[in-house]
Amino acid sequence: MTCAGSTFTSTVDQIFTALMNILIITAVISLFIAALFLVALIWSIKDGQFDDAYAPPNRILFDEKNNQHNK
Repeated sequence: MTCAGSTFTSTVDQIFTALMNILIITAVISLFIAALFLVALIWSIKDGQFDDAYAPPNRILFDEKNNQHNK
């Protein structure tokens, strides 16, 4: 009976070790993907992807209307 108990414990330990390895690999992969998204975000901000191209032309138009009312 002792042999069967140690075999069961050994099998459980192997399964636990395999699951922990999978968890560690998954965590490392997810951190790598998150770092890639962070780099892409920083790159797009520096490249001007989020600059407002619509408001400045409209602001010029509204400024002219305000200047005409002030005169």
